[in-house]
Amino acid sequence: RWNFPRVDLVECETTEGPIQLQLRRDWAPKGVARFLELVSDGFFSDSPFFDVEPEVSCEFGISEDAAANARWSTAITDDRPPTVDRYSSAGIPFQRGTLSFAASAADTRASRMVFSLREAAYDPDKPWETPIGTVTETTVATLSKIHSTADPYPKPEPARIEEGGVYLAIFPQLDYIQACTVVDESAVTVPRCGPSILPFVVASSVVFILSSALYFESAPIVVDENDAQKRAVRAP
Repeated sequence: RWNFPRVDLVECETTEGPIQLQLRRDWAPKGVARFLELVSDGFFSDSPFFDVEPEVSCEFGISEDAAANARWSTAITDDRPPTVDRYSSAGIPFQRGTLSFAASAADTRASRMVFSLREAAYDPDKPWETPIGTVTETTVATLSKIHSTADPYPKPEPARIEEGGVYLAIFPQLDYIQACTVVDESAVTVPRCGPSILPFVVASSVVFILSSALYFESAPIVVDENDAQKRAVRAP
């Protein structure tokens, strides 16, 4: 597996069905590490999708537990902006189901997360929006079922979510993440993103060609004596 990126698979049960996340450390090692810490802490249990705009974005990551929010309020530094490959300066593009932190400035990523519900180019001037992974193809449809909080539906104030059930009961249409768990990474198939086999193929071909050339150059020339005598007789 040296030729594959490390992928951590996280499965989240929601009120609309399962969501499986492929977290890519090669995209955002710091961001993935923080997300896994949040999962391990149970931070996303009973976490509402509090800002959902259809075909745009879906935000979550504020706990009903004030102590949990305080525990994870310290932000992490931004990851180095990723690139599509080593020959391009373009970052990893956003697709439907791309997961990133919901931050507003450099080094402000803490616990708020956002799913992209549309395609968009990566903005290298906003490294805090670096993608940390994607939803698997088999569960991305769940995102379409999460209830909108755009007009005419009311949405909760982020600062009041930690007041808990009494306040959130005002918004019965909200969907929730019920729990997230880390699953064995071997369950995920991802595109190869490591050293290519092309250089080895090219090198092997060159060695074969050179070896063949040297062999034929050094091979002895066999002369048919009968042919040599016939040429001598016909010569003037």
